Amino acid sequence: MRKICVQLFACLLSIGFLGTFTSCGSRAPQESSAQPTTSAGEDVAHAQQLYGQRQDLRRVREAIVFLRQATTKEPGNYDASWQLAKYNYYLASHTGDASERDKAFQDGIEAGELAVKLQGDKPDGHF
Repeated sequence: MRKICVQLFACLLSIGFLGTFTSCGSRAPQESSAQPTTSAGEDVAHAQQLYGQRQDLRRVREAIVFLRQATTKEPGNYDASWQLAKYNYYLASHTGDASERDKAFQDGIEAGELAVKLQGDKPDGHF
């Protein structure tokens, strides 16, 4: 009788594990229907508002994030590109952190080069 109880317990335990593992298995990837909540233009406008408070470098960093989002949403956005160059230059010129300064200068150069590539006849990208 004891042997039957042990076997029954082992069987139930196995079924429990099997149920647990099959319910946690991989599922078909679901397509994300989420659209960006803001447009690239709205991100640029928000960055401009933050840059108006540039005495606080945290605001400049936040503005840079919004401009990067804008360039991700709309890679050919000239305004986002030249402003990204400008804001990175400002950050690099005012930060006390050498690694942040170097990265901001490099990111600014790349953004300026993109702006010139997008609309070389406009002066803003030639920062």
